[in-house]
Amino acid sequence: MKFSLLLLFLISVSALRLEAQDFTQSYTPIKSKGEVPEALKRLSSEKYEQRKEGFKDDRRRTRKTKEEFVLQSTFAIDELLLSGDVFYNDTVSNYINKVADELLKNDIELRSKLDFYLVRSNYVNAFATERGAIFITVGLMAKLNNEAQLAFILAHEITHYKNKHLINGYLEDDNIKRRKGKYKNQSAKEKLLSSSNYSKDLELEADQEGFDIFAQSGYDLEAALTVMEILKLSSYPFEDIPMNFEFLHQNKYSFPDDYFIDSIADVVIDEDYNDSTSTHPNIKKRKERIELFLVHAPSNDHRKLFIYPEKEFNYCREICRFELINNYATELDYAMGFYSNYILQEKYPNNLFLKKNMAYLLYAMARYKGYNRNNTVIRKERNWQGKFLVSLQFLNNIRNQELAAIAVEYLYKLHKEIPQDALVNNLLKDAIRTLAHQNEVPLDYFLNIEQKEKIFAEYAEAILKDPYESVDSSAFSRIEHKRYRRQIARDQRELDKTIHFDRFIFTDIINDEKFVTLYKEIANEAIKVSNRDENHRLSKAENKQRKKENRIGKSLGVDKLVIADPYYQRFDNRKEIQTKYIESEKRQLTFREEVIKIADKLELNATTLGQQEVLGNDLDKLNDISALNNWLAEKSAHDMVTIIPYTAQYTNYLSEKYGTDYFAWLGVVNTTYRSTFNLRVFALSMYSIIGLPIYLGYLITPDNYTLYYAIVVNLKDGTLHIQDYEYVNNRDSNDLIRSQIYQSLLQVKRKKDYTK
Repeated sequence: MKFSLLLLFLISVSALRLEAQDFTQSYTPIKSKGEVPEALKRLSSEKYEQRKEGFKDDRRRTRKTKEEFVLQSTFAIDELLLSGDVFYNDTVSNYINKVADELLKNDIELRSKLDFYLVRSNYVNAFATERGAIFITVGLMAKLNNEAQLAFILAHEITHYKNKHLINGYLEDDNIKRRKGKYKNQSAKEKLLSSSNYSKDLELEADQEGFDIFAQSGYDLEAALTVMEILKLSSYPFEDIPMNFEFLHQNKYSFPDDYFIDSIADVVIDEDYNDSTSTHPNIKKRKERIELFLVHAPSNDHRKLFIYPEKEFNYCREICRFELINNYATELDYAMGFYSNYILQEKYPNNLFLKKNMAYLLYAMARYKGYNRNNTVIRKERNWQGKFLVSLQFLNNIRNQELAAIAVEYLYKLHKEIPQDALVNNLLKDAIRTLAHQNEVPLDYFLNIEQKEKIFAEYAEAILKDPYESVDSSAFSRIEHKRYRRQIARDQRELDKTIHFDRFIFTDIINDEKFVTLYKEIANEAIKVSNRDENHRLSKAENKQRKKENRIGKSLGVDKLVIADPYYQRFDNRKEIQTKYIESEKRQLTFREEVIKIADKLELNATTLGQQEVLGNDLDKLNDISALNNWLAEKSAHDMVTIIPYTAQYTNYLSEKYGTDYFAWLGVVNTTYRSTFNLRVFALSMYSIIGLPIYLGYLITPDNYTLYYAIVVNLKDGTLHIQDYEYVNNRDSNDLIRSQIYQSLLQVKRKKDYTK
């Protein structure tokens, strides 16, 4: 028996060691694992029906309001839980739950009602729900300094649940909206202020009672105060360190001085900001309250910042910082990603994940600059403070040609380090296209070491020379002075062209035969016309072919297809709660069934990933849905910029797993509107015996609009093959939906190209 227990312990320890990541070498993004949580094993409508049973003894208006709240919150929580953005059974979530165990070790009943989750979000936030699900974002975990700070945040959120703040707030908002009781005769502005004040009262209550829970633990009570500093700086990077740009040039050249800001102000945030319309009190008020709690709190002696080993907290926080890096690249926040990546590379200079991420950021920013859309992905300098501002200034000032060259050099050196990496190889080729085609820079523009030294020797005197040294300008007239200054400026521009720093970027690799061959091959490629300009350059025959294709559809000749989470939603704009939650859930289930039936008729092997497939199985398919949806979201966000998606590296395994390169998204959105009254038509209908009844019938009959969409891509090469959006002024009848599904899947299955 003892031997068995010892063996089990050794196996578990080994498993933990295998799971641990070595940040010095690389990083693998976390995923959900293990069994499906109980929260995901039932339909949202079933949970709602069960929850509303608890309100049957309430007064009619109160019962109705509570049912509205529970209906919306139940479906919203489940949508988040099934989105793929919530992690299950991962290292960080397990650690958060351990801290919750410590906080509530004397209240087992309350602990049994709560579930704690980590959410893939860069926002510094935590939030509780009325049914006991409490969420902590990656952004918040990445910024915390110790376990005690996490414990206070959890205690705050536990109080929100324990005191039913969410549902009480919803009830109070209903009273405010209906001007009931003390809110009678309030103006719109007064109603807004009343709602804000009530919400702030709940937050202060959560601070106070959360502090009481926190004080019963063994954690250092000062952490409740220091966590406010983190919330105050929530929009800033997780550290504020000076950035040394040598990692980009390695002393081969120097960037122009005007690429950098002259002086850096410390980050100063106003704590006493106007919170009159905010849901939370300002930081100053919250700090003052907590300072008061500390005065009357038990002794802080022998309390700890860490009850569990400090290295466990540090490990989990580091995971979240790496996840932030991933999220910034996926969500196109390249400037923040660039600076945050640098912070981590200072600690882990040999980490391959960070190098690949930095390579992508340089490549992507160069692509966006080439499209003159850098404002989309690089934040502007105004309103920012601290050392992060230096990074912003540099990224905004550097020219696209210069950044593209830096990206090529960085990628080529990384390619030599990991030559078999598919992402790096593809990025390198596309970065060279950016430089050679988009910026039209020939290879002979760049200089090798010998040429560099020769140029510096040749122009050293010109660089250091005083332009007025050999000229007697004392006798110059004002016009002659002006003319001479213009000549000096022209000479300086010519000198800059010769010795400009970007000519020296390739000095280490310009004599590398493999690099030269690759650059010339790509430079000699036929220039591909962008999608944006393609229609203007097609011949008449090609335009005719395209119109026919748009009318008849594609013929992909595919036998196997994966459909990611088929979507169905109904809205009714005539009602206060416009989403028809229960109907939408029922229709979504039947929609999936129809998709499979029609695919079977067409002899198309179709697999759907969705709620039904997740329930009762492991969490692998939920991870797959997350990977696919993140890829599509990023692909859509790039809009008119042709670029390799960052998330492509995380979807490669799907083609092999499902035995196809083709993946699809199908969905239906139906919206009902109240018919609009038209005075002119009404007046004309008065002159007809049957006109008035017909028009009155029209007024009482709602308008229905149905959007059906189908997106089919080759995930391996990122090609978008089908992108259909059918907008119909009609109800979402079964026949209409079936016909749309059939048309989409027929294009996937059909082998003969009828457009030719």
